[in-house]
Amino acid sequence: MELVVRKNDLLRELQLFQGIVERKNTIPILANVLMEAKGDEVRFLATDLEVGLRSKCAATVAKGGSLTLPAKKFYEIVKSLPDTDIRIADDKGGVKVAADRFESRMQTLPREDFPTLPEPGGGADRDAVAQRRQGDGREDAVRDHRRRHAVFPERRAVRAAAGRR
Repeated sequence: MELVVRKNDLLRELQLFQGIVERKNTIPILANVLMEAKGDEVRFLATDLEVGLRSKCAATVAKGGSLTLPAKKFYEIVKSLPDTDIRIADDKGGVKVAADRFESRMQTLPREDFPTLPEPGGGADRDAVAQRRQGDGREDAVRDHRRRHAVFPERRAVRAAAGRR
């Protein structure tokens, strides 16, 4: 993977991910952001397994590909660079980030380790609905039970006052 991207465009996208990724995580790949370069753009993906975020920005892609980078470290490096174009390229199991007189090499984790997320508006939601419809009805019973308490919250308050749940 080889690409050139403007610092401000890249920084704006990386800033979005800082609230999702955590540096100290029990699953190391979740501290990374997935970068995919293709065509005339670079796409980013990060998740904490509860929330996922996708983003993209314009870039000059010389060679397409994908890799994962430590999100916080990458953000800090990009933030400290001068306002110029940033070159990002694969480099022997890592990635080289360069701009003007600056050059850094960062370790990456395998792209295959990154969790897959459903495509936005894709079939994953439809598949889940179809599976629920084929189920034995327990999901509907749980949903109806929750709805009853949401519609009549005073029932919960009366039961709590009476010492029952």
